[in-house]
Amino acid sequence: MEYLGNRNKLIKFYENEITFALTSSALKIYELSFPNFNNEGKIEFSFAIENIMNYWSFKANFLPLPTENNRVFINYQGKQPKNDEEIDIKLEGLYTENNKNKLFYDVVVKTLGKKFADKYKDILYNEFLIEGFNKKLKTAKITPKPGSKIFAFSTKVSESYTEVLYYKLNISW
Repeated sequence: MEYLGNRNKLIKFYENEITFALTSSALKIYELSFPNFNNEGKIEFSFAIENIMNYWSFKANFLPLPTENNRVFINYQGKQPKNDEEIDIKLEGLYTENNKNKLFYDVVVKTLGKKFADKYKDILYNEFLIEGFNKKLKTAKITPKPGSKIFAFSTKVSESYTEVLYYKLNISW
């Protein structure tokens, strides 16, 4: 669901209900195939969820990009995060919700280096989610966006399916 829901907020809003439908007998799968990185993948399904959705169907054709496996984990002090880990990162500077792009940039500089941060500087604003921001305490909780183009990250729900870790970054300054 992370690949579908990241750019489609309606799907993200109903993530739990859709996940339930996908794992229940309400789901009717018409066609399902996954690619081997040389051909096109297809999925088509439909379901209804009482009191939430009437009949709903979804059809998708997709072709995975070979660069998909090149996404990196945000590591700190040279270590890959563990599943469900909260990584504490201390930054120098002042941050507000108005300069969150600088916060994202500084996190990437601190964890992956300036060269990496400069390479992706123009898209970092779209690769993170802020889960909490406290100007008074000078703290923020952020995560990469699920389905990020550059960061390996999975949602809590998807981690067991994707085998990609779920982790949070606790930022203080």
